[in-house]
Amino acid sequence: MKKLKSSLIRMAVAIGVACGVLSGRAATYTDGDNHVWTYTTDATSATVTGVTPCEYDLVIPAELGGKPVTSFSATMFKGNTKISSIEIPDGVSYVGNNAFNGCTQLQIVKFGAGINSIGEWAFGNCSLLQKVELPSATTAIGRGAFAYCVKLTTAKLPGVMEIPGAAEGKDPGDWEGFKGYGAFYGCEKLKTLELGTGLVTIGHGAFYGCKELYDVIIPDSVTSVGNYSFAECNKLYSVSFGNSVEQIGCYAFNNDVHLAVIVFGGTSLHTFWGGAFNGCVDLNNVVLPEGLQKIKSYSFQGCTALQSIVIPDTVTEMGIGAFANCTALKDAKLGSGLTAVSGAEDGRDPGDWEGFKGCGVFYCCTALTNVTLSANLKQIHCGAFYGCSELSTVTIPDKVTEIGGYAFAECVNLKKAVIGNAVRLIGTHAFYDDLRLEELKLGEKVQTINEYAFANCSALKPFKFPDSVLTVGPWTFCNCDSLTKVSLSDSIGVIGSGVFSGCDRLTDIVIGDSVEEVSGADDSRTPGDWEGFKGYGAFYGCTSLTNVHFGSSVATIGCGAFYGCTSLTDIKFSDGLLWIGNSTFFGCTSLKSIDIPGSVS
Repeated sequence: MKKLKSSLIRMAVAIGVACGVLSGRAATYTDGDNHVWTYTTDATSATVTGVTPCEYDLVIPAELGGKPVTSFSATMFKGNTKISSIEIPDGVSYVGNNAFNGCTQLQIVKFGAGINSIGEWAFGNCSLLQKVELPSATTAIGRGAFAYCVKLTTAKLPGVMEIPGAAEGKDPGDWEGFKGYGAFYGCEKLKTLELGTGLVTIGHGAFYGCKELYDVIIPDSVTSVGNYSFAECNKLYSVSFGNSVEQIGCYAFNNDVHLAVIVFGGTSLHTFWGGAFNGCVDLNNVVLPEGLQKIKSYSFQGCTALQSIVIPDTVTEMGIGAFANCTALKDAKLGSGLTAVSGAEDGRDPGDWEGFKGCGVFYCCTALTNVTLSANLKQIHCGAFYGCSELSTVTIPDKVTEIGGYAFAECVNLKKAVIGNAVRLIGTHAFYDDLRLEELKLGEKVQTINEYAFANCSALKPFKFPDSVLTVGPWTFCNCDSLTKVSLSDSIGVIGSGVFSGCDRLTDIVIGDSVEEVSGADDSRTPGDWEGFKGYGAFYGCTSLTNVHFGSSVATIGCGAFYGCTSLTDIKFSDGLLWIGNSTFFGCTSLKSIDIPGSVS
């Protein structure tokens, strides 16, 4: 007798551990398939606490003990590797957190009509589950509810109001942080998706990695599409946005490499957050909706098939790299609402070429030939059009006051640049390496031209310095091989180091009466260090220079200023010159006479 009791106790413990929690006075029911269900009841309902055997095809009874079944134990099925199908009765309203998580053999779930919510990760990692068809009563599902259901092909969600994902506040740059939180994250075989008309929010990472999705129709009720919500959906071809969508989150469609058709509905959409369509390499046409206000950083970066873009007049902000590396983009029209074309922040080291890469709105749009700039534009920031190698003409509107560093650098086919009459500053390397730039017209208010602004513009022809120019930075026009004559304005005080170095066709230079210094290498260089002076002189290596007219205010000729000017024959300085630096005329092999005034100390 004792042995029999002991065996019964061990069997009861085994059943409780495997298939649910047995409370002290649980009742039992045996169905037609010889499944023994344990349950408890209260005054109005029954709760299933376990089943034996817990395997194969299970139908949770609709009624036990004369009471409708309204719930089942939260842990009775979790991790079960033998269940192949489950039918949940209409009386059950909630499927708890992790209820079927890890049921790796579960293929079919029939949801009862009364289910109104499904908990977090309730069916996560059910790797053989093929369809999810929720009743219209189901309005809420939890994070990761069906995550990693890698064989899931169909999801019909007629009543769901929110498809959740990662919590707010996660760093959008942290891709890993979004993994597993989306309700359908990693459902690699999901092809058919039907969203209900009451859906309001698609959460962060909701459908991240659904690689078989082909088209998505977002209902008119949806107002927000979250970060990474459809990222890495490799076969996604078309997306249609409803009339109420207000914002599309960071990297929402990141790397959807076959996305080719985007349709925006209505005028509610106001913001594309950073990287929204980053890397959508098949996207060749986009009509942006009126009402759009902000296109954040890298929104369309790397959309290498995109051919044209019209920015609506309602847009007031375009972030850095918004259309960077759109290598097929030929035409861009910027609306009247834009006052700036973004690029790298002003604090970057001008010598740090790498730091400017990718930051300009149109960085390396190598097919871009036509750009219509807004008449209301006031600033063109650093690197905005860096590497737009097919641009041939640029006309800067008259409200622009500043052209940032590298703004048009390496636009190697740019032939004509007209600088508007409000521009006061041309930044460092602004037109650097524009090898075919021939015609330059400077606006009447330009005051500062920073270092290397037109360096290596080897086709640049003579142009007029407006009287407004006060400062010409170091190496501004170095290696401009086609410059033959330069007449500097009377307002310039200093000709910086290397400004015209390497201009080997320059024959005539007129230095205005306001110029006090013609710069060269700094005084600390060793006079015997010939190599150390190369390139620093304002006119270093101007091998065709024959005529130099010094203005009346020149007081200082810097070290190596005319180093290697092999065609110079005669030099006459104006009275008032005080100092001639080391190696100033080193290598001037044709120099025959030099008139040094008595004022030189």
